[in-house]
Amino acid sequence: MAVPGELTMPDLSGKYVINKIKQYNKDGVPHLDVSASVSGLPESQETRVLDFELRPRHDKLFGNIKGKSRVIKIAEHEIILEGGTQEDGEFLKSGFVDETGIQGYAESADGHNWRAEQVWGIQEIQGERRLVQKVVARKGSEVLRLRIIYDYVGSLE
Repeated sequence: MAVPGELTMPDLSGKYVINKIKQYNKDGVPHLDVSASVSGLPESQETRVLDFELRPRHDKLFGNIKGKSRVIKIAEHEIILEGGTQEDGEFLKSGFVDETGIQGYAESADGHNWRAEQVWGIQEIQGERRLVQKVVARKGSEVLRLRIIYDYVGSLE
């Protein structure tokens, strides 16, 4: 299902297949609470504070990580991923229809030496506005680029 036209960054509040996202402000700083569940895996809870401060947390799938997030103008995005290339940067910012998005960065805090950068935003896919997360992950010379498309299934109420 398409994302309603009235939803804009950073307010992504709603139910999505796999994720539930709640947006709120605390002390003037936007926060996103993300709950993710995938069949056969324990539910994951994450709070993204959109102030770009590196914070530690434990992820049930990835272990101990450090991450940070912020609201960005997608056209002005510059890659921060160590070892990131111009191609990575172009991949992360291409295809979005709204000018505002969310940039995220995460790295292993357990010595596994992986790092990932993400951009979240709205893209038009088959004529529908869809929430999309684009990710570039690097570990040594290995690189993974992926696009995750979320199905909006309704408001949180």
